[in-house]
Amino acid sequence: MKVNFLQIIENIKKIKGLKSDTEVATAIGMKIAALSAHKSRGSIPYEALFTFCKKEGISIDQLFNVAIKEERVPEKEVVPCPPEGTRPPDLDLLKEVIETVEEIFQKKQLHLPPPKKAELIVLIYEEMAEDRSKLRAMPDRVLKLVKLAS
Repeated sequence: MKVNFLQIIENIKKIKGLKSDTEVATAIGMKIAALSAHKSRGSIPYEALFTFCKKEGISIDQLFNVAIKEERVPEKEVVPCPPEGTRPPDLDLLKEVIETVEEIFQKKQLHLPPPKKAELIVLIYEEMAEDRSKLRAMPDRVLKLVKLAS
C-alpha cells in the first residue's frame, strides 16, 4: 500500500495529539506554506520527517504506518531512530541507484508495479551501501533481480 503525505500528517497528529496542519508544520520544522505545497504536490519531505523522528524519539515506521492505532504506542514498543553519530542514508548513492534502475527499465522496456520497484531499489541500495566495489556490476544485478521479481 502506498503511503502519501496526507496519511503521514494524520499519523503525526495521532502520535503527538495535534489538531491542525499548522501544529504539524511547526512540529516537523516547516512553515505551513511548505507543508501545504508538499500536500498539493503529493510529495513527502523525507529530510524534515527524519529530523522530526530523531528529535522526538519516534520510529519512522510509525509515521509511515497507515493503520496506526488511536492511542500512543507505549514507549517500550517504540523502535527508536538511529542513535546520534549513525550515518544517514547516502543520498548520492541512493540517487545513483534510482537513476540506474530507471535507465535500465527504460532501455529494456521493463515494468514492475511501483511497490516491487521500490523494493528492488531498496535491495540494490542496501547491497551497494555494504560494498561499493559492486557499483560497476549494478546494472547486471538489477537485471537479475528484475527477472526474479517477474
